[in-house]
Amino acid sequence: MFKLIITFSILLRISNLSAQVISQNVILDSVLEKNFMFIEVGGNGILLSINYERLIFDNIGVRTGVGTLGIYGLTIPAMFNFYIGSNRQLELGIGTVYTDYFPKEGGFIHNGEFLIGTTVGYKFQKENSNLILRFSFTPFYSTSEDKVQLFGGISLGCAF
Repeated sequence: MFKLIITFSILLRISNLSAQVISQNVILDSVLEKNFMFIEVGGNGILLSINYERLIFDNIGVRTGVGTLGIYGLTIPAMFNFYIGSNRQLELGIGTVYTDYFPKEGGFIHNGEFLIGTTVGYKFQKENSNLILRFSFTPFYSTSEDKVQLFGGISLGCAF
């Protein structure tokens, strides 16, 4: 009976410590939001995209998404972003965007290529809020056409 009481008290102590560690991690994760989901009109998704970004360091994020060119095709942006600032941040990014079609004067061309994408933008997140608003300038370089296309975008999403 004594062994049972000792075993029970040890298990109770371990579960109490474990609960404290879990609650501290939850508090830290909620303060240091490292995940972002957002919808972007224009931008790296070219027309409309849904994106996920994960901060791998305090100021460096990895982003991917899937987008559409309406009836014309699919886009898949994959970017590395560097942030300067706290809740109002300058965003600088570079990566690639796969697209089935690419906008061209007078319409779209079908070429299924990887474009070089860049981002210069502004991300705003109000303190103690999960809402994110982004404005960005996103030029692309097409290696097949040896041409730069200028784009911009606006995003709305949340941090978690």
